[in-house]
Amino acid sequence: QYLTRFEKIMKFDQFRQFQRSKIGSTAKEVREGWVNAIISTIQKNFDKVGKGWFSIHETNPDTYAEGKVKKLLHMVRFMMEDSMRYFVLDSVADY
Repeated sequence: QYLTRFEKIMKFDQFRQFQRSKIGSTAKEVREGWVNAIISTIQKNFDKVGKGWFSIHETNPDTYAEGKVKKLLHMVRFMMEDSMRYFVLDSVADY
């Protein structure tokens, strides 16, 4: 989230530096925490699935394209994008 609560008046350069720092730490948290947690959860829950629609070990591109795991991963991506959208909108509203 953007830094939206300030204790005192500050110069623009200081404001910009605070915002860059906050954006950087948030991006790192998303990349290293949120994304890795989702990857880990998917791998843990689908690792033991053998051959079939939800095999995450599929190497044949045609089989993957027709499988349900591709659709699941697309759905996960859309849900993550939606979450990020609301995260940004909430930050803007707070500002």
